[in-house]
Amino acid sequence: MRFPGLATSLRYKLILSTAAILLATLGLTALYVGHVQSRLLSDSLEDRVRALGNFVSLISPSSIYAYDINALDRFIHQITTDPDIRFAMIIAPNGAPLTTVTPPDMDRKAILSIVGQADRDSPLHVARYPIMANGDRLGDVVFGVERSRLRSQVNAYLVNQILIDLAIVSFLVAVIYWVLHVTVLKPVTHLMDGAARVGHGDYSQRVPVSSSDEMGRLSGCFNAMTERIRDEQSALKTLNRELADEIEFRRNAEKHLLEAKQAAEDASRAKSDFLASMSHELRTPLNAILGFAQMMQYDPRQPLTEKQNESVESILTGGNHLLDLVNEVLDLARIEADRLELQLEEVDAGALIGDCVAMTRPLGEGRDIAVINEAAGVPAAIVRTDAMRFKQVLINLLSNAIKFNRDHGAVTVRLDQTETGYARIAVTDTGIGIAEKDFPSVFQMFHRLNVDPMIAREGTGIGLAVTKLLVERMAGRAGFTSTEGVGSTFWVELPLTSNTDILIWTNALRVGVDAIDRDHRTLVMLWGKVNAHDIHELDLDDVIDELLDYTNHHFRREEAIMAVCGVPDREVHAERHRELITELNALVAVWRERRDLASFLAFRDFLKEWWTVHIVKQDTKIAHYAKKHEAEIEIALLRI
Repeated sequence: MRFPGLATSLRYKLILSTAAILLATLGLTALYVGHVQSRLLSDSLEDRVRALGNFVSLISPSSIYAYDINALDRFIHQITTDPDIRFAMIIAPNGAPLTTVTPPDMDRKAILSIVGQADRDSPLHVARYPIMANGDRLGDVVFGVERSRLRSQVNAYLVNQILIDLAIVSFLVAVIYWVLHVTVLKPVTHLMDGAARVGHGDYSQRVPVSSSDEMGRLSGCFNAMTERIRDEQSALKTLNRELADEIEFRRNAEKHLLEAKQAAEDASRAKSDFLASMSHELRTPLNAILGFAQMMQYDPRQPLTEKQNESVESILTGGNHLLDLVNEVLDLARIEADRLELQLEEVDAGALIGDCVAMTRPLGEGRDIAVINEAAGVPAAIVRTDAMRFKQVLINLLSNAIKFNRDHGAVTVRLDQTETGYARIAVTDTGIGIAEKDFPSVFQMFHRLNVDPMIAREGTGIGLAVTKLLVERMAGRAGFTSTEGVGSTFWVELPLTSNTDILIWTNALRVGVDAIDRDHRTLVMLWGKVNAHDIHELDLDDVIDELLDYTNHHFRREEAIMAVCGVPDREVHAERHRELITELNALVAVWRERRDLASFLAFRDFLKEWWTVHIVKQDTKIAHYAKKHEAEIEIALLRI
């Protein structure tokens, strides 16, 4: 493609600008030279007139003394032969003319009028020279100098100079244009043609390089640029093909990953359903077996022999143990499937502890292990929790304390109230303790401590894990301290009813979208950890970091769900997310700088308001739009 308009315009601009510059330069030069020439001609005329006047002044005194008018006339006639002198006259001292030479179109009276006006308004220049003799003034020689011929000479000179300047300008313009055409315009035209080809995707042709000056280097750079673009285009095409293959691979991998994830979730749900179903199926015959065994043991009509009674006791012991295992598996399945429903109520922790101690005390009598209830004499601690799950947690801790204790040992239960609004129940034993290397694994699922197999070999290894999960679901926390060979203390903290700054995950907090509810449940549990910590505990920062990270993660997931489901005003909702994160980060920064109770409470109160206002009132609106979008939601969340 050519650019004739651009090239033509550039040529015209070049010609016009060059001509204008030359004309201006030569015009100014001509005017200056004309002015100088005019001054030279004018000075020459004045010198000639002055010479004539001095000549007449020298030769006329004798004629004036003799009153020889004829001689004076001859002198004047000789002067007027000069073409630039229009008239000449000799005037006596009294102003009377002695002799006069006038042109045909002027009379003596007009000449005297011009001489009297002193050249103020006359087109003629009047020159007056005195005639002196012996110090006496005999009169004046007066000339009328005509300047028209001088102007004509100057004009003629200017016209000739203009013609010469025009010729010079034309020649210089032609020469400059030819030079610039060869050195600039032609390379520029080649560059424009090359740029047009590049614009159409043709990188095969090179621009001619005709010189080694700037234009030549520019053409060389253009060629290098096109070659680089061509190479990069080729590399880009190769990269695009590879990228397309990678996208296809990733798409297939994403599809397989989604299928695998879906299969894993289906398998997990199937496992949980199976465990729950199996647990129910096992509990029914187990209860029947235990019931029949008890009937056999206490049937007065057919009393058992001592050996038969021992066998029935074995059946009851094994059956009860198996029933405990089934119950643990059932609880685990319910928690994993998010089917654990809590029945919150206000209960007396001391009374529940007394019940649990009474139920577990017989377990230690055979090994002479004393179960001491130090919570009996402390002030009442009313907690808001699920009473049945509270007993399950405490019985599990008491059972473990007895199971892993030494013969003739002791188990002590304490009840305290923390300054942060929690009831702390601690179960201390005098058993074998836990090795420090096993600390990180104590609450892990299906983990059994490497202890003496003669002391404790039974169990599934999920009791402590279920205990910790149950406590965290009830907005509490669990922990332990232990010294190998001395004993262990396992403790749990549950919120008092006076603690109004906690949230416990129940069905009332569900918004109706499984993925969002799972995130909210995790956030509630993390928030519960934050509230359960003392502000001076070192691991509080770790819990806060985990809360911040998961909050950001949850917001990304929730915004992806809203985009897939087409939720109206989702941009407003997302903007509120950004505002919440900004406020949350600011409060955390203040807390980390000050480390005081006021900044911690401000952070905690903000979290509570966020839950009660934003999640409960805003996120519940998403469920209406999420219906029938389950598959799209899973794909969107997989890409985050």
